[in-house]
Amino acid sequence: MPTQFRAGDTVQWSRYVAEYVPSNGWSLSYRFICASGKFDVAATNDGDTFNATIPASTSAGFSPDTYTWVEFVLSENGERHTLRQGACVVLPNLAASAAAADQRTQAQRSLDAIDAVLEGRAGDGVEEYEIHGRRIKKMSVDELVTLRAHFKSIVTQEKVDRGERVQRRRVLTGFGRSC
Repeated sequence: MPTQFRAGDTVQWSRYVAEYVPSNGWSLSYRFICASGKFDVAATNDGDTFNATIPASTSAGFSPDTYTWVEFVLSENGERHTLRQGACVVLPNLAASAAAADQRTQAQRSLDAIDAVLEGRAGDGVEEYEIHGRRIKKMSVDELVTLRAHFKSIVTQEKVDRGERVQRRRVLTGFGRSC
């Protein structure tokens, strides 16, 4: 089962379930659900292995979102067993996109915005001011740094989830006597 795929791509996977083989009358199906809709996938049989396919023409219509999925088997007499469930991210179909689009995640956009604010405030010591009786207070640098750390950890986890290499900070320590 893929953890993510791009709308408009053909998606295929195979599954062998020893307790529920097709030769004993079992079929395997999937249901994917998100806020904007749902879709079903019925696996085909190849001996005692199930093969699932989402054709490119079908996935092209999927909305980019995180879908919750459930995998279940059905017997010929109507018995049903849920085997697994999880989540799968459907990415936008960039090949079909006519316009430029910001592909950054919400967390990455927030992190970039905080960095821009911090950069713009580097020489500005003003955190609060008043004009014509209206008082405006900006977030302090400490608050921005704390918020930045929060979004940085989310962005790092998103990168790990996508399989990207993430440079971690190393802390070196030494033990023993110093000279």
